Amino acid sequence: MRKIVRSLILAFVFLSAPLRAQEEIVQSLPDNLKKPLAAFLSATGWQNGEKLAGSTKYWLLTDQIFLLRVADPSTCDSEGDLCLTIIGGMRNGGFVSEAVFYAGGEVKAANNSFALGGADGPSLFFVRFFGKKQSVIAMPAPTGWIVIPTGTIDDFKGPKKN
Repeated sequence: MRKIVRSLILAFVFLSAPLRAQEEIVQSLPDNLKKPLAAFLSATGWQNGEKLAGSTKYWLLTDQIFLLRVADPSTCDSEGDLCLTIIGGMRNGGFVSEAVFYAGGEVKAANNSFALGGADGPSLFFVRFFGKKQSVIAMPAPTGWIVIPTGTIDDFKGPKKN
């Protein structure tokens, strides 16, 4: 029940927020987030958590949820296009991730949602990450974030109907 209420609140916040233009994730990670992110990265097995936190870029999605792009050679592909990307926030003094994936460095938050899985699916707010090779769509849902890597948003049509 708690997850459903949280998702409904997130969806309301996202859907009532103005559409944000596509932006590159370039803002440096605020100092107050570096130590918690370094601890998170180290706990998940990354070497040099403090160094990685220093190379992390930040993009505020809501007042409680932000996007992080860890732009270090050890966390990106050979072209520096797709890098470790984290959606998360601060809880009880620590960093908590909600989704971790690889994505490009440009992002667009859209409140003009589409129906997931076709006309019968739920409509959700989404965040789209753009890279040279692919784009990635992330949508909040009652059970967590749905992450869809794709060439374009039009490539995802949902499940095939029998």
